[in-house]
Amino acid sequence: MTVHSGDLPRASGEEQWLKLYYFARTAFSAAWVAAAFTVGQHSLAIAAVLLVAYPAWDALANFVDASRSGGLGRNRTQAINVLASLATALAVVLALTMSMNWVLGVFGIWAILSGLLQLGTAVRRWKRFGAQWAMILSGGQSALAGSFFIIQARMPMPPSITNVAGYAAVGAFYFLVSAVWLSVSQSRRKAA
Repeated sequence: MTVHSGDLPRASGEEQWLKLYYFARTAFSAAWVAAAFTVGQHSLAIAAVLLVAYPAWDALANFVDASRSGGLGRNRTQAINVLASLATALAVVLALTMSMNWVLGVFGIWAILSGLLQLGTAVRRWKRFGAQWAMILSGGQSALAGSFFIIQARMPMPPSITNVAGYAAVGAFYFLVSAVWLSVSQSRRKAA
């Protein structure tokens, strides 16, 4: 895609937003993982809140990003991800009344769907911003992790919030790599 000189301020502003978005996703996920590995392991009520909050945050983050990036109509993968994440938050509430196996199964289905949608978003963004390889890897790995969650959910040993926390930690890492990669790419372009 050729960027015309009149489009540079807009493209630069969108790239700045994307970098900020990736850093915000990193910070939230890191805080969530820390809470899950500490207080979430010792309090069922806090674990329940964290498990509902994670997909709810994903819905909000995708909604805000899509809104800032041309709207939900222009960003269909994110629009679907908003709905899938909201449905997942509600499904987690219901699954919590059954067992952690059910919760992990819900997270498995969501990880597959949201991973594939994230992969689609990253491929679309690659055309405009580049530096999306980490988000593509993250989306693919999320879909794979979802399959493992579904397998683990069928095991007799009940899972815990730490199963999901490991997944969230990997996601935080990928968001951080993407933010740093965009920053480096931006710096190289300015220096050239």
